[in-house]
Amino acid sequence: MNRNHWIILILITALGLGLRLTGLGHESLYNDELHTWQQTHYDTLALVMTKGMFRDVYPPAYPALIYFWQKAFGDSEAMLRLPSALAGTLWIPVICLLGRKLFGPPEGLIAAALVAVAWTPIYFSQEVRAYSIFVLLVMLMAYYWASVVRDRKAWASVGYVLCATAALYVHPMSVVVVGLAGLAMAVVVAANRSRAMPMTFAAIHLVIAVLYLPWLAEFVRDARGALFFLPKPGPRHLARAFAYWFNQSSLIVAIAVGLYLCLAYRFLRRGISREELMLILWAVVPVLLVFIKSIVSGPIFTNRNLLICLPAAYLLLARSITVTFARPVLRAGLSTALAGVFLLHLVVGMRYYTAPHKAQFREAVAYVVSHEHEFPNAVTVGWAWKKEHFDYYFERLASKQRLSILAGMIQRLPDVDTFLAERRPRYVWLVYAHLVPNEQVLAFFKDRYRLVDEAHFIFSGAYLFEAPSTASAPAPGASRPSTPRNPDE
Repeated sequence: MNRNHWIILILITALGLGLRLTGLGHESLYNDELHTWQQTHYDTLALVMTKGMFRDVYPPAYPALIYFWQKAFGDSEAMLRLPSALAGTLWIPVICLLGRKLFGPPEGLIAAALVAVAWTPIYFSQEVRAYSIFVLLVMLMAYYWASVVRDRKAWASVGYVLCATAALYVHPMSVVVVGLAGLAMAVVVAANRSRAMPMTFAAIHLVIAVLYLPWLAEFVRDARGALFFLPKPGPRHLARAFAYWFNQSSLIVAIAVGLYLCLAYRFLRRGISREELMLILWAVVPVLLVFIKSIVSGPIFTNRNLLICLPAAYLLLARSITVTFARPVLRAGLSTALAGVFLLHLVVGMRYYTAPHKAQFREAVAYVVSHEHEFPNAVTVGWAWKKEHFDYYFERLASKQRLSILAGMIQRLPDVDTFLAERRPRYVWLVYAHLVPNEQVLAFFKDRYRLVDEAHFIFSGAYLFEAPSTASAPAPGASRPSTPRNPDE
C-alpha cells in the first residue's frame, strides 16, 4: 500500500470510529447485554467463573475481560460497550490488510469502507456481547493463516496460534472456523507436496488443541444442546441471514446479489483463484453446517452465530467490484457510492441514531422510579428472564426500590399469587422488558386488582394496579400505550 492508500484507510477508520462511538450509551442495555453485566458483576473473578458462568454455553474469556473492565472503568452503558466499539473499529484496518494480502489494496480498502459504515458491524460494535471481539479474532486468524500458507514465517504461525486459541475461548462458533482453517491448510499442504510444511501444520494445530483442552469438555457438553426458543430453520431463515449482512435492506441485497453474479460469471469464464475459493467456503460452509446441525440435533441457527461469515461476504463483494470494473476511477466511484448507500440507509432508512432499537429496560424502570414517591409502598413484579436486569437500572437511577418478585413465566404466577396474598399491597407494579406479558398474565392481575395506569416503550413497559378497596387513589398520569416490538431480531 502506498501513502495515499494509508491516508484513505486512516480516514475510513476515523469515520468508522466516530460511527461506533456516536450514541454509545444513548440506548438502554437490553436483555443479552444485561445478562453479560449480571454474569460479571461479582466481587472476584472466581465468583464470575463459578456463579456468573454457571451452566453458560459461552467460553470464559469475554466475561473475564468485562469483569476487569468494569473494575477499571465502571459499568455504565457506554463503558460496558466500549470494548466492543474499539474491537469493531479494528475490524476496519484488519479487513483492509486481509484484503490486501489476498488480492491487493483496492479490495482491502473497499471492504474496509463497507465495514466502516454498514449497520451490522456498527450494531455489534455497540453491544455488550462477545461478537465484535470474536469476529476481530477470526479476521486476524485469517490474516495469519494467509501469511503462514504464503510466507511460511514463524511470526505468522505464532499469530495464528494465539488468535485461534483466543477465538476458541471467546465464542463456541470458533470451533467451526478453526476446524475449517485447519482443513484448508491441510489441503494447501497436500497440494504443495512440501516435506517441511506438514510438520509445521501439525505442530501449529497440536499447540492449538493442547491450549483448548481445558475447555474442550465444556464445549462437548454444550454442543449437544440447542436454543430452546428457536424454531427449526428453513429457506427463509437462510434468506434473512443473508439480508442481515446487508443492512436488512432489499435495495442493498439486490446490489450485492448483482455484484456476486458478476463475480460468478467471471469465474465461469476465467476460473477461480485459491483465495476466491477460500473466501466462498468461509462465507458458505459455516452457514450450511449451522443449518444442518439445527435441523438434525437442535436449533442454533441465529444471525449472530453466522457473523463469522460477514468478513468473507464483504471481501467477496469488494472483489466483485474490482474484477467487474477495471478502470480505477469507475471502481472508486462505485465503491464510494455503495458505501454511501449503506450509510444513508443506516442514518435515514433505519434511523439508527435517532430512534431506539433495543428493548428499553431503562425507560420502563425509570417510569416506575418517577412515581415511587406517589406510591412508596408499592410492590414491583418483574416480567423478564432475570431479576438483576431490572435491579441494574433501579441502582443506576439512584432508587432504593428493587424488584419484589420475578415472574417471567406463566408457571410462576402461583408463586406471585402467594406473595401478593401475604403482602396485601395497595399498589402493584408489573414491569416488563424483553418478555411481553400476554392476555392470560394481564387477566391474572386484573382479576385481583384494578388497572390504574400503563406505559409502553420499545419491547418494554409498566402497568400499575390498585387493590379494589383503594380505587379512589390518584393515578400517576396519563397512559402512553403503544405496540411493543422486538427490535433485536
